[in-house]
Amino acid sequence: MEGDKKMFWKKDIEETLLFLAYMRAGYPFIVFDLETSGLKVATDRIVQFSANKYEKIEGKYQMTDSIDLYIKPPFLMEQSVIDVHGITNEFLENKPSEAEAFQDILKFMNVPAVFTGYNIKKFDMKFIAELFKRQGYNFEPNAVVDIYTIAKELIYPKETENSLKLINVCNYFGIADGVTFHSAAEDILATWNCGLALAEKYQQEHRKKEEEKEKAIIKSMSQYKKSSSVNRIYVDILCSTGYGKVYYDIPKKGWVDCGDNGVIPYINMHDLNERAENIAKSRNFKSLEKFEGSYKAGKEDNLCMNT
Repeated sequence: MEGDKKMFWKKDIEETLLFLAYMRAGYPFIVFDLETSGLKVATDRIVQFSANKYEKIEGKYQMTDSIDLYIKPPFLMEQSVIDVHGITNEFLENKPSEAEAFQDILKFMNVPAVFTGYNIKKFDMKFIAELFKRQGYNFEPNAVVDIYTIAKELIYPKETENSLKLINVCNYFGIADGVTFHSAAEDILATWNCGLALAEKYQQEHRKKEEEKEKAIIKSMSQYKKSSSVNRIYVDILCSTGYGKVYYDIPKKGWVDCGDNGVIPYINMHDLNERAENIAKSRNFKSLEKFEGSYKAGKEDNLCMNT
């Protein structure tokens, strides 16, 4: 673990596993990003389209193609939008129209690949689909991976100023220097580097299979609720290295180590999560997230370490 960053564990890491599976299989990736005239999919337009293609060559992913297009929208952009991405109406004056730029975009995107970006499922994918629709095509990719979702699965937001914006995640990994954010061409490089860093983080912190890790005993559980955003279940555990303490962050739906000497990398978290769920249900709570009050293990709960 690096520095003072806390270990964060979530049971649901589907996007992470999907990304790793595609990489192991050697699928090509197209990482793309957009700058737009606004946030409304139906009425706003793409003003910058940037994409890089990465292919696995001799066991390592390398960029094999790229595209960076500026597109003139059929209207003038508002200054508030220009202030975000820095692309002015004057700069776009002699750039191609959407219809003129589309053929280059179609050629680049209409290939079998894993389409990847940062928060693309809620934003970029919708703008691309709308662009294709206006030009008489359907955009229905078979494979999509969102690096933002992976960051949500693997990073505790408190460690990135409670925000998983691309710049904060880059700072988390120490790879933000020299990057001009809100430039589509640079954002895709930052996105790919974040994806690689997140994959490495997962592999380092989960290098032992969960079933091979030690099963810990839960000695006590107690709820701490300060507000809707600070609601935790603190859990004292016993394992071969001694006593440890973790907490389940209810709003973030994940486990966090308490203190610098964490235990999450060494114990079977699936088993711990299941034991905590069972304790909550045995006290007539529907799930761990509904647990209130406290629990202390009695003799009847003193199970063998690895049962």
